[in-house]
Amino acid sequence: TGREIFDIQNLDTAVSIPLNTYDQESLFLQAIKTEENIKMAEYDIEITESEMKSNRSKHYPTIDLVASYDYTDSSSGGRFGSNTTESSTLGVSLNIPIYQGGYQSSKVSESRYAFENAKINFDQLKRNMQKDITDRVNQHDLLKKLIGVKKDYYNNSNNNYLTVKKGFTLGVYSDIQVQEAEYKLVQSKNERIQTTLDYMLTDLRLKKYSSELSVKNIESIKKKNYFWKYDLEAKQSFVKKENINELIFNSSMKNKKIGILSIDIDGNDYWIWKEISVIDPMIVIIEYNSTFGQNHKISI
Repeated sequence: TGREIFDIQNLDTAVSIPLNTYDQESLFLQAIKTEENIKMAEYDIEITESEMKSNRSKHYPTIDLVASYDYTDSSSGGRFGSNTTESSTLGVSLNIPIYQGGYQSSKVSESRYAFENAKINFDQLKRNMQKDITDRVNQHDLLKKLIGVKKDYYNNSNNNYLTVKKGFTLGVYSDIQVQEAEYKLVQSKNERIQTTLDYMLTDLRLKKYSSELSVKNIESIKKKNYFWKYDLEAKQSFVKKENINELIFNSSMKNKKIGILSIDIDGNDYWIWKEISVIDPMIVIIEYNSTFGQNHKISI
């Protein structure tokens, strides 16, 4: 939101949000059908397989059906007057390649390598997605429990602060003890708010895998009681490098000091970050694919 953490200490903590439950296997099966990265990988397999079969077929014998038709009409210049000739042939041609050369063999090997690499990439994408879903579901379940824990911590801190404050008026507690109790109250409140926001973001990411995140879902979020209580903004848009600056410029982030910017859009993260120029965040969090390691510069 561009605000310091202690600037949000007066936000209402009476937040009622639905605590959803997700099944990992169902999410994974749904994501396989809807995720664009998976679809593209499947298309890549189909294309490379067709190319491999095409290159292999050039080593195989071929049978061609050959037909010809000839017609000649000569009406003058002949000894016996006009003359008409008509002929036709029909046959079968069998071609047996004896040797196609190293070039064709290399094309077959190259296409086979591309096909095998496409299958490996597809399997790797599925494994990465399954791991991501497992991690997010576990994080989601943990945050659900933490919401209850942080709520109890806040209530205990609030009760303690009220007790110490009352005791101060009776001369039982010192002003330092009141300040310590107030600090713990603010700290517990901010921790509760942070846990709630973390849960909401994790829940939205899981809705993306379940194909529940749509325009209607965004409208539903905006109607929740926690939406107007906090400095939140939800938009449904196809994000690309050509419109990212416009989306940010037209949002509530405009002209604000951004502390943390998180980019997590599954594949095009680098190009989106490279294009952003309307804000200058202090900290940037960007998702990356750890499969390639840290020594290779790879982007899609």
